[in-house]
Amino acid sequence: MAIHKKRNKMKRYKLTIEYDGTNYCGFQKQPLSKLHSIEGLIEKSVLNIFNEKVKIVASGRTDAGVHAICQTIHFDLNKLYENHKIISGLNHYLQNYNIAILTCEKV
Repeated sequence: MAIHKKRNKMKRYKLTIEYDGTNYCGFQKQPLSKLHSIEGLIEKSVLNIFNEKVKIVASGRTDAGVHAICQTIHFDLNKLYENHKIISGLNHYLQNYNIAILTCEKV
């Protein structure tokens, strides 16, 4: 008889975001930059809200000072959350950074 172990399967969330990139080093984290990155701020917000460190995967990157409309990203969490809770939680943390979460869906 086979014993099936219960696996802790990650939940993947796809987000559509937009931002004003004027004050940022671009989307991707840059270790030598004194400016914030969009990726770094979203990862920090997820950690603050859900107490999980995530790695964001983006559909593309922007350079310093470049804005984005309808950019797609995703990340994985250990727990299942309602989409509107992810949107409202992240938007609360990111509202002062000109970054907005437009949509979220479990994929």
